[in-house]
Amino acid sequence: MAKQSMPNTLSDKLVIAISSRVLFNLSESHQVFEEEGLDAYARYQIEREDEVLERGEAFPLVQKLLRINDILAAVATISREQEVNPEAIYLWGKGNLAVPVIYSAVVNSQIAGVILEDAPDRHVGITPVEATECETALFHILKYADIPQACGLIFPRRIILTGKKSAGLQWTKALYGDLGAGESFVEHEGAVTALLNNLPSRGLAPPMR
Repeated sequence: MAKQSMPNTLSDKLVIAISSRVLFNLSESHQVFEEEGLDAYARYQIEREDEVLERGEAFPLVQKLLRINDILAAVATISREQEVNPEAIYLWGKGNLAVPVIYSAVVNSQIAGVILEDAPDRHVGITPVEATECETALFHILKYADIPQACGLIFPRRIILTGKKSAGLQWTKALYGDLGAGESFVEHEGAVTALLNNLPSRGLAPPMR
């Protein structure tokens, strides 16, 4: 198998560097290194080489990024199917798993729209890790935006809300209206399956549950 070469430039890529000290909880070993030096640090690591490392603050972030990457890979695969219109692929997310669907649509403008069933309207439990296992937690995302604002980045593509409709997503609805695309923000009543025949393509990805 031919070895794949690295791209010549990362100027058009999103590059995230994550230290092992935040991916895993290495505070004790780092303290040994700082206070006792490299030799003591090496002994500490060797004595504990069979112990499973505890999760660090960045561990949930990596999980979420991998989930988004999986969705984007699925979209790329579906797009190559001959019977699928690659410009009319929808993603369907239910509950907290609507969140990676939202971010996948933000990252990939090829995605025609999203169906958000019982979607939350805010990130919770950003830090510390010990306080939450919330699926919506993304590392420090609230410094920049919450879920309604992330949905706004999908504009002008279609957003369909169904099931429980969180009040905060009315912000996104108002944004769509103000920007002249109110018809692209749909609040659906009834079963999601009733929507499928009205979508402009058979390229609907399976629901994220």
